[in-house]
Parts: sequence; structure tokens; C-alpha cells
Amino acid sequence: MRVVITGGPGAGKTTLLREFGRRGFATVDDTPRAIIRSRRALGLSPRPSPLEFAEQVLRRDVELYARNTGQALTFFDRGVLDALAMVAHVAPERRAEMVVLATQYPYHRVVFVLPPWEEIYLRDDERDQDFAHAVRVYEPLVGWYRSCGYRVAPVPALPVGERCDHVLSALNQGLGTNEGTWA
Repeated sequence: MRVVITGGPGAGKTTLLREFGRRGFATVDDTPRAIIRSRRALGLSPRPSPLEFAEQVLRRDVELYARNTGQALTFFDRGVLDALAMVAHVAPERRAEMVVLATQYPYHRVVFVLPPWEEIYLRDDERDQDFAHAVRVYEPLVGWYRSCGYRVAPVPALPVGERCDHVLSALNQGLGTNEGTWA
């Protein structure tokens, strides 16, 4: 089963994925960070044009999706759906095409979203956006997942171990038996 952990930059996705990995679960890392690291190592700017960057992320995420068959519980730090959202954002004329493509890369029907959390937000070599950018990304991302037919489950601002327990508990409960917890 492929499970998406998403949210804006700096919300704690990578830290949460590391905790899943520490607990023995399969994880798939964030593609934008890998591309930025790779470009910087080559002496290039962190990102090409927004559309080119989104398309690079999409190509790599499609490859990672194909490599992870969904046989075992696998947690994705974003994934194909986020890349499709990026393309739709920078090329709005392609939104309908991206929504159709989303059906070809199914994930678990509930997506776990980490809301912006200013207290943990940090800039680094791969995250050059400010916190206001993270806030601006959040609502459209939630809207994107809903428009693609996914249920959105916010993950509360808790210590990483408790965040991990929260997601695992939701998965163990069959996701959604307590309708009041889902957004």
C-alpha cells in the first residue's frame, strides 16, 4: 500500500518519513530536494524554470512510483500527485490533463497532510522559501488532493514519534472509522 505524507515545505514530512524508516517501514524520499541537491552539485542554479522543474519532479516521481509496487506498506514524502499539482499550478491550461493522469498513479485513498508549523520551520540549502510560502502552498495542495478524489487527514503538530503513531493508528483503524477526525 502506497501512503502519501504531504504538506508545504518545512512542515516535518522528511523527519516523519525518517521515523517511519527507523521503525522498519519502506519510505520514498522527497524528489524536489534530490533534484536541487543534484543541480547544486553540478554548479547549476537550484531550480530550472518552474515548469521544467515540475516536469523533472514528475518524471522522477513516476519512476519511484513504478519501483515501489505497493506490495508492502510504503510511505512517500509527497509523490506523483504532488508533482502533478506542481505542473497544474505552473501550467494551469494543463490542469485537466494532470487530474486525468492522477488516476493512473493511485495511492491510499486517505492522504496524510502536515499543516504549516512555524515553530519547526527552517530554511536550509534546499529550502530557500520563507514560511509564508509554506502557508501559501498548503490550501491549494489540500484542494488538489480533494479534486483528485482523495480524503485529506491532517496530522497534528506533535513530537515526531507521536505524529508517526497518529498515522499508524489511523491506518490500523481502517482510515476513517472516526469520521470526525478527517478534514
